[in-house]
Amino acid sequence: MKRIARSLTDKYVATDALAQFEPLQQILRQHLPASTAALFSRPKQKNEDAVEWYSDLGGEPIPYAQLSPEQSANLDRLLNERLDSIKQLSSTLRARGETAAADILDNAVRYPNQDNLYSLNGEPVITFWGYGLAPQAALPVNDTPPLVPPLETPAPAATSTTPKRRSWLRWLLLLLLLLLLLGLLYYFFCPLAKDTPPEEPVVEEVEPEPEAPPEPEPEPEPDPFEELLALINAAGDDCAQLQAIFRTHPLLNSDAPRAIALKAELDTKLQQDCREELIKDAKNLCPEERPENLAPELVIVFDASGSMGYSINITTQEARRAEEMMQREKMANALSQLFGGRRQSSSNYDYIFKNPRIIPAREAANSVISKTPSDVNVGLVLVGSCPAAQSYGFFAPGRRSELQRSISSIQPKQGTPLADGVLKAGQLVDGVNKESTILVVSDGEESCEGNPCAVANALARSKPNLTINVVDILGTGAGNCLASATGGKVYTAKNADDVLKMATEAARDVLGPEHCVKPEANAAPPP
Repeated sequence: MKRIARSLTDKYVATDALAQFEPLQQILRQHLPASTAALFSRPKQKNEDAVEWYSDLGGEPIPYAQLSPEQSANLDRLLNERLDSIKQLSSTLRARGETAAADILDNAVRYPNQDNLYSLNGEPVITFWGYGLAPQAALPVNDTPPLVPPLETPAPAATSTTPKRRSWLRWLLLLLLLLLLLGLLYYFFCPLAKDTPPEEPVVEEVEPEPEAPPEPEPEPEPDPFEELLALINAAGDDCAQLQAIFRTHPLLNSDAPRAIALKAELDTKLQQDCREELIKDAKNLCPEERPENLAPELVIVFDASGSMGYSINITTQEARRAEEMMQREKMANALSQLFGGRRQSSSNYDYIFKNPRIIPAREAANSVISKTPSDVNVGLVLVGSCPAAQSYGFFAPGRRSELQRSISSIQPKQGTPLADGVLKAGQLVDGVNKESTILVVSDGEESCEGNPCAVANALARSKPNLTINVVDILGTGAGNCLASATGGKVYTAKNADDVLKMATEAARDVLGPEHCVKPEANAAPPP
């Protein structure tokens, strides 16, 4: 596991990412390819103010800002495709009532900005996904009220008193005369007030209340099949989205006639427009998630030549030189005894055959078979004697124990017809309509005048989906051209433990994702 970044939590927090990483991975690996699950880095809390982010992908992490325009455009495309497929899965799960899983997916696709986006071997990886904002420090508050100066009460104004005059009687007389004059004027010049008729009451017209509008008719329930058809049309030519709909949409698993017809139509579209994508993606699915006709296949080409009886602790050249010396000593002793001479003491050459190579090779082959998914056919070709190899054909999943017993009984023979062994393995596999792997377990070169490289080149031209991987015991380099011709790899084993590890790695494309349930019947090779 590689560390991508170490991030402070002063601005963003990773509370949801720390709590939801495992359930998120479980949901994604159950419904979508492993490359989509690898989009989200694993958070680890190092201390109170920092989080470290890790990924299982290989390569060095490159921040988005350091990518070239071409690299960033390709990364954006992959990122958007995978985020869209996650959103599509969320909608599908929510429609099925799995709201908790849908909420986890909706939360995960959020990330702050492109500073949290990295490229590992061209694959997008996000940090601070499902982020939250860090709480801000509270501003200080001054609880002391401002001082207010007391208001000064103005002094009451000084009042002055003046003595009253005693001429009030004269003023009273003058007032009475004035009132008398006003009364006379009113009497002679103002007529008596006439009775005014009462005003007619005003009648207000009350407008009638408007009639209530009729209740709208309820809208018809949406047709789920029309919604599914719209979902398929919206996916267009996006093979990843179409495959996700085909595998996970609940309507397509019903027995309704429209569901059966729509599933057949979608399957036809996938076969026509997404054939190569379906073939390549099949190895990332469990047996119950992929069509039976797309399950990959494996043929083991097992070297049972005489050199496989040599010790894995010495090279073939050292073993052959020691064996020649042993034969010369035996011949010299025989001649000496024939002519009456003294028998010479022989050296100890037991180490030549101690810990023979064929034992870890048999154990490695049986271990690979025990891990192979239940829908994968496994074949065997034995390379042990000139001029031709022996093909055992394919063993169906129910015959795995029989195949393992056959491998356990293999003993070293003589020659190495490697070219014929690869040819017979190529005749067994499809390599066109499904991915096929030939696993060569060998410690030596062709010894029956064949040309393995020419055979591999011919198979690569006729079977574009064939890969030859080689477990090269002690690194002789004999199978290098087989792997290079078909885009495979050579795995060098320096000791017995390496043989088991390298064989498992060489068969990785056939073994499927780790979360798939393996066949219990093949838990261990038979004795």
